[in-house]
Amino acid sequence: FQAVDDPVKAVRVLIPTFLSGNATLAPEVGDTWTAGAVVTANFGDAGTFRLSADYYDIKLNQAISTLGAQVIVTRCFQGNAALCPLVTRDAGDNLTQIVNANLNLNTLITRGIDIEADYSVRLGAQTKLNLRVLSTIVKDLITVDTAGVAVNRAGQNGSGVSQPSGLPDYTINASAGLEHGPFAGQIQLRYISKGRYQVTNIGPDEAGYSPNLPSSININSVPAVAYVNLNAQYKIWQAGDSHVELFGVVNNLFDKNPPNYIPSSFAPTNPVLYDVLGRSYRVGVRFAF
Repeated sequence: FQAVDDPVKAVRVLIPTFLSGNATLAPEVGDTWTAGAVVTANFGDAGTFRLSADYYDIKLNQAISTLGAQVIVTRCFQGNAALCPLVTRDAGDNLTQIVNANLNLNTLITRGIDIEADYSVRLGAQTKLNLRVLSTIVKDLITVDTAGVAVNRAGQNGSGVSQPSGLPDYTINASAGLEHGPFAGQIQLRYISKGRYQVTNIGPDEAGYSPNLPSSININSVPAVAYVNLNAQYKIWQAGDSHVELFGVVNNLFDKNPPNYIPSSFAPTNPVLYDVLGRSYRVGVRFAF
């Protein structure tokens, strides 16, 4: 069930919404253009540094995705006859059902940059330090639907109920690892930039907000979130390629809560981006022979 603003009756109603396949889908055809560079520097005893950057520009025609219940109802009302068979009304013209089917949505365009930096150095005969940073910067994530309407969901951290998902403006994964003899440990930082819940909605902090507009919502901003994870391993026995190893993991070390006011089809938050478990622990033994 999804809350939908019905433009015919000018009311907000809770309507059964079904996800659906589509036997008439055509194959997707994509054009991809990429360019990248890698720089490596060897500083001898001071370690090795490597930096790489890759730019991508992908245009996917006949892209298969869903529009979302609200968009389907609104575009049907505005005259897009191709979407009206997905909307069911009773004899009184009241909404009774919406089918959020997979459709060929004309074009999907995404552009961005992937960056990786890595530094490693030996601190002794048995000790090695490794620092690594991975970042993805999303410049565009544009969906052009069958009506020719383009929506850029870059910077959309939410995945609204029965709505297309977006991507944060950027994410960062940084780690520091230390190896010393049979011991190895790592600390990881995962950072998700701030963004909007839905780019098609308007929050109080955005221009054009009005409680009288159906696209205006009371919260549309999502704060930046950072998670810290720890893991460690210790080899208690090794002979050639065979070994026995103890390991332990702590995920979400500081028990960071996700933003729980950005509902999706699967949770009160976007579970693809945010941790929904809280602090968790795992220990075990690995055997390799």
